Amino acid sequence: QNQSGVRGYVGDLIDLSSVTGSGTLEGGENMQMLFDGSTDTKFLEVATPTEDDPVWVSFQLTEPKVITTYSICAGNDSQPRDPADWILYGSADGNDWVELDKREGESFYARKQENIYTFENDTAYAYYKISVTKKQAADNCTQFSELRLGTGEGEMFVTSTGSGGAVGSLSNFIDRTSVEGTTSFDNENKF
Repeated sequence: QNQSGVRGYVGDLIDLSSVTGSGTLEGGENMQMLFDGSTDTKFLEVATPTEDDPVWVSFQLTEPKVITTYSICAGNDSQPRDPADWILYGSADGNDWVELDKREGESFYARKQENIYTFENDTAYAYYKISVTKKQAADNCTQFSELRLGTGEGEMFVTSTGSGGAVGSLSNFIDRTSVEGTTSFDNENKF
């Protein structure tokens, strides 16, 4: 079942055996949980990321795709663990990485919230990597529940969550890069 707030979701093209990174592939909160289509699970790494020592995850698609949009979903608990700064990369070979999008000072206003981002790109890459360089606040862990990539074309899949999810407020699905003149969002302002 495809679940996403991005257009042209490519989750079915992620080769789960290629998932690697600074975290672990073992246990219930491993890196592969980022691609299971559920905000009820999460990836958690006991680490405080920095620019020199980021929390990162890379993976390969079964066929190269031009990615122009992606989303990150907050974890189910502990807001201080949410990513704040990160870089999304693409690569043809999994060795030489090209910066596609860089974000700083991002935040999530609800647990399991999906933030959607868009950027300019016209190159199809087979490999993608997210490198988190800062999280929200002091905590010894970094977490997020989903990383969803899309081509920006085609149908938009709407996220569904389990009990306690953030679905129900359209503000949880705003593409923050396309709203002009708005500097902050909160769950009190329903769009």
